[in-house]
Amino acid sequence: MSANRQVQNRQVVVNTAAANAGRTRGIHGPLSGRIEKNCRLIQLSTGELLKDLRRVIRVRADMTAEVSRQRVWIDEISATNATCRQLLDRECRSHVQTRTILDETVNRLNQEHEQLMIEQAARQAAEDSLQLIRDECRQLTDELDHTQRKFQLVDNLVDMALLEEDSEFQVDDRSRQITEVILDLENKMELKYQAQLKSKDDKIRELEAAAADVYEVE
Repeated sequence: MSANRQVQNRQVVVNTAAANAGRTRGIHGPLSGRIEKNCRLIQLSTGELLKDLRRVIRVRADMTAEVSRQRVWIDEISATNATCRQLLDRECRSHVQTRTILDETVNRLNQEHEQLMIEQAARQAAEDSLQLIRDECRQLTDELDHTQRKFQLVDNLVDMALLEEDSEFQVDDRSRQITEVILDLENKMELKYQAQLKSKDDKIRELEAAAADVYEVE
């Protein structure tokens, strides 16, 4: 606004000088002609200056507008940059949390895998022990059956001897002693095998309970 006012003031001065030169043309003669000529030159120079000044004013206005646009653009970029930085910080924190959770999950899975391997080894050992006990029980059962058959054979022999004694109406003390020894031996053997069978059954139940606990943990 100050530049336009200066241009207007200068134009007023030039116009005033030209008017004064026209009024004094008839008075001074040649002097007034030179003054008028100089005024015209001044008017031409002033017109060019005014054009240049207006051009400069337009360029300055354009530059000011461009600077304003650039400032707005810079502000927008700065705001976008700040937003992106906040998002990046948030993503970094989220990544750290995710990495921590992933590490904890991997550690837990490794521990569970190790525990599973230990439990599988324990279960396999329990199954192997149980199989050995079953084999021993089967062998013991076979031996017991064989012994029982022997006892039955001895019982039959004793019965036959008793029948012979009854038929002759004679009681031989020696035969009675043999019979008592055989019966006592039979009772002792039966008690022994029953105790062994009970011990094996207890071990089998313990191993089966341990195996069941392992299955429940899995």
